Amino acid sequence: MYRIFLDTKRLEKIEETLEENRFDHPVCIDVNSEFQRLNHVPEDDRFHAFLLNKENRVVAVGNPVTNEEIKVFYKKVMQMGR
Repeated sequence: MYRIFLDTKRLEKIEETLEENRFDHPVCIDVNSEFQRLNHVPEDDRFHAFLLNKENRVVAVGNPVTNEEIKVFYKKVMQMGR
């Protein structure tokens, strides 16, 4: 099982975007930036969305909600069963 992890304070906007795009994968939304703090993530927003494997290791970085290419890549990774 893969998880998508988003670090954002814009909860309503993300929820709206997920719904509008019919994004049907599990998403964890970190409004307190705990993941960023614990993992020394860069401040650049492009690096605030992650695909984690079942061991909670990062296997991809990028926001599939706002970037169609990343969405396709995430789906491909999840289908491969990495």
